[in-house]
Amino acid sequence: PSWCANTIWYQIFPDRFCRVGPEVKEYRPWNAEHTQYGHEFYGGNLQGIISKIPYLQNLGITGIYLTPIFEAYSVHKYDTIDYYRIDSHLGTKEDLKHLVQSCHQAGIKIILDAVFNHCGWFHPFFQDVIKNKSASPYWNCFFIDNEDFIDFPIDSSGLPEIPNNYRPKFRTFANTVMMPKLNTNNPFMEDYLLNVAKYWTREFDIDGWRLDVSNEISHQFWRKFRNEIKKIKDDIYIVGENWDDANPWLQGDQFDAVMNYELSYPLWEFFGSDQDEKIISAKDFQIAINNLLVRYPKNVAINMYNLLDSHDTMRFFCRVKGNKKLFTLAYVFLFAFAGSPALFYGDESGLLGGREPDCRCCMNWENQDLELFNFFQR
Repeated sequence: PSWCANTIWYQIFPDRFCRVGPEVKEYRPWNAEHTQYGHEFYGGNLQGIISKIPYLQNLGITGIYLTPIFEAYSVHKYDTIDYYRIDSHLGTKEDLKHLVQSCHQAGIKIILDAVFNHCGWFHPFFQDVIKNKSASPYWNCFFIDNEDFIDFPIDSSGLPEIPNNYRPKFRTFANTVMMPKLNTNNPFMEDYLLNVAKYWTREFDIDGWRLDVSNEISHQFWRKFRNEIKKIKDDIYIVGENWDDANPWLQGDQFDAVMNYELSYPLWEFFGSDQDEKIISAKDFQIAINNLLVRYPKNVAINMYNLLDSHDTMRFFCRVKGNKKLFTLAYVFLFAFAGSPALFYGDESGLLGGREPDCRCCMNWENQDLELFNFFQR
C-alpha cells in the first residue's frame, strides 16, 4: 500500500498503556511493580487508548499496532478464546469502532494482531476435543498424537496442572499447553480463520493485520488470506512476524512486509552496551547493514516495519543502559533507514524494561522524559 512507506508506527500493549474508567478490584495499582511472570491485569483498555490519540498525534505517530484484543485468558491475549469478541477487560466492539474512527480522523492508521498459528486452552474447539477426543468434530483442527493426549491433571477451574519439563502430546506454541497449535491446512479451520479476518476488516475498517508466528503457518494459507482481505480493502497492510530471512513470504503473493528483526539484530549488537549480549564493531555493523540492503528489493524494503524493541524483547533503552546518546543515535539511524520506523509504547519517554515480561510494564504518564519526547517529536 502506498501509505506504508511514510508511516511512523507505535505499538501498544493495551493492558499496560492507559486506563480510563472506574477502579476495578482485580486490577493492580497502575505503577505497582509486577511479578516475574507478568500475568497481572492493570486495566489498560481501548477507552484509554482513545483518550491518548491527541498525545499520539502531537508526538507525530501515523500508525498504531495493537497486540491482541480478542477474548483470552491471559493478559497478553495470545491465547484466544473467542475470535469474534473483544476481551471484556479491554472494552467492547463499540469501543473498537470509536477507536478506529478517532484514529482515522487524526490521520492515524490502525492494525490488529492476527493470532492464527494457535488458539487458547479455553477455546471451545479445543475444549470439545478434550471432552470428546477423536469423536469431536474439531479433532483434526489440531495436531494431536493420540486420545491419551491429556495425561496431566486439570484443576477445578479447568486449568491444566503441568509438571516440570513436560512435553505435550499435542503440538503447541513454544511447548505451552495453554496455546494448542491450529491445523490451518484443515479446510474447516482455514475457512473459520479467514472468516475471522474478513469480519474485522469489513465491519471495523481496520487498516492492516500483524500476523503472529507467521513463519509457522503454510504459504498456501497466507496466499488465501491475502486474496480474501484485499478483496475487502485493497490498500490494507499485511505484516508478518518473521525473525529471520522473509523473502519467501515477500514475493507479492503473501505479505507486504515483516517486522524487521533482521535490522534489529545489528542495531542491538552495535549500539547496545549490555555485556551479556553480542557486541560488534563498526566494520561488522557496516557489513551486516550492507547485507540487509541487498537482501530485499526496494519495493519491499520501503514497506518494512522497522523496530528496536517490542513486547517480545528487552526495551532498547534498557539495552543501552539508559544512555540517551546511544539511544537517540540508534533511532536516528532507524528513522533514516528504508522502511517505516516503529516505537514501542514508552520509548518516547525513556521507559525501562528487561526481557519479556519485564518489557511489558505500565506506561509512566506522570514522570515522562520531556527531552526524549521532544527528540522523537522532532
